[in-house]
Amino acid sequence: MFWIATQPLGAQSRSELPPSYLDGFVGIVFPIQNEAFFQQYQKLGSATRSFAPAVIAGGTTVIEISPGWWVGVSVSYHEVRLREFHQQVIVQNDSLTLFRTFWEDLAFKVTQAAGRVEWSPHLQQFRTHLGAQLGMASVKSFWYEGVSSPFAQLRYPGGIRLSDEALVPALKIFAQVALGFDRVFSSRSWLHALLIEAAYSYLPLKSAVFRNFPPQSPLASARSVRLNLGGLSLSIGVRLRF
Repeated sequence: MFWIATQPLGAQSRSELPPSYLDGFVGIVFPIQNEAFFQQYQKLGSATRSFAPAVIAGGTTVIEISPGWWVGVSVSYHEVRLREFHQQVIVQNDSLTLFRTFWEDLAFKVTQAAGRVEWSPHLQQFRTHLGAQLGMASVKSFWYEGVSSPFAQLRYPGGIRLSDEALVPALKIFAQVALGFDRVFSSRSWLHALLIEAAYSYLPLKSAVFRNFPPQSPLASARSVRLNLGGLSLSIGVRLRF
């Protein structure tokens, strides 16, 4: 008596496949570790010491390789920006004070893709994930400066000071809280969990960002500085299960 298989050799039912997940998230990045840049930048007379917080958005897809372990890939986009309008005051003597006005618009547009691993010590409805990412980021840098002064000796042309592209390594470590939806535990619902994540990311860019400033500018310098286009971040998202 012979038994005839009803499935092709090697085929698996949906229930036998390891579950996969798709995340969408949005958050805020607080850039840090840019002291070398701002030490030079403050020669304009600005008191600014950090870049503005940046909005980050992206998605992640992971597959569960064993209970408590996930691997996958993540992509995201954010812009590190500095927009500022200020004056530089120059005192010549007791009776003469000169000044010039600057408009600075600097942007680093960061698109990154990275491999990702997650680990959860406790498999329950509300749980903590710990993980890391390693990958690469594409950085497009652009800096426009406007300069004006009523004093001829302080005037010089404004214009584009920086327009570069670079690839940099991207590292991220994170702690994530997954708040599982109730119905996940009563059925194989596609709506899996609400995610809250705190992270630190490191995206080092070494560049001579001041090299194209004219000699009259207090920023003119051929020296390279190192920036971190990552930083501390807090994000929220939703995880879907398939």
